Amino acid sequence: MKRLIGISLIMLLAFVGCGSKEVVKPSEEAAQSKRALETLGKMREAYVARDMPGVLVSVSPDLKEGYSEFQTSLRRDIEGFPKVELNIDIDRVEISDKLTKPVFHWTGKWTDKSGVTREGRGNAIIGFKESGQAMVVDTMTGDSPFGVVK
Repeated sequence: MKRLIGISLIMLLAFVGCGSKEVVKPSEEAAQSKRALETLGKMREAYVARDMPGVLVSVSPDLKEGYSEFQTSLRRDIEGFPKVELNIDIDRVEISDKLTKPVFHWTGKWTDKSGVTREGRGNAIIGFKESGQAMVVDTMTGDSPFGVVK
């Protein structure tokens, strides 16, 4: 009987000790990185779905490399290629000044209306800035995976 009570007490203490984990709040940098990567993922999903407004909602009209040029290239892609596969692999996320910049490489396949498929790949850095509750593209460096037709 004493042995049963002793074993029960040990098990109870083990369960009580396991239940009190301290919740650790992520750093502001980790939260920024997560928001930027989520935004990039939503842009990719919208692009593959051929949803131009879905891509542009995450792009600042003040895009430093030119919003209208980006919009024109994006429109050409969406109109010219009804089927797109795009894979993005993140290398790292850099945070500097007020920008959160995923550094990534990408590969893709664009199939035109006649069934001809083009393949592409590149490296890019997209600078996201806070805009209210969202992150928006402020800068693009390298080979943008969005708007590949020039």
